[in-house]
Amino acid sequence: FFFDMAAPHPPHNGHEPLAQLQYEVNLFKGVMLERLERLERLVLEQMGKQDGVEVEIAEITNDLEGMVATKADVADLKEGMAATKADVADLKKKFNWGIGVFIISQALIWFQLSKLSKLSK
Repeated sequence: FFFDMAAPHPPHNGHEPLAQLQYEVNLFKGVMLERLERLERLVLEQMGKQDGVEVEIAEITNDLEGMVATKADVADLKEGMAATKADVADLKKKFNWGIGVFIISQALIWFQLSKLSKLSK
């Protein structure tokens, strides 16, 4: 126990009730101060643990946010891939259409040339 050094020693005879009361008050103050100090240490320990938990929660939150960001990046990549596939499909259609137009134009040219050659005979 923590004792106040200024506390008077217990009176030797029972004729000093005020001194006895002062002694008991000082004794009580010492006990209560020790308990308060212990309580303060416990509170600080718990706060430290709480801070540790809060740091862990913050780290987990950051990890989760990173995962969400990664999911968003993956979703963006998927969208980009889908858009690229759509672009490729569109290019194929245009290319096939262009080939078709080229073949038809070549056929028309050949047809016109054959008509001209028949007329010239």
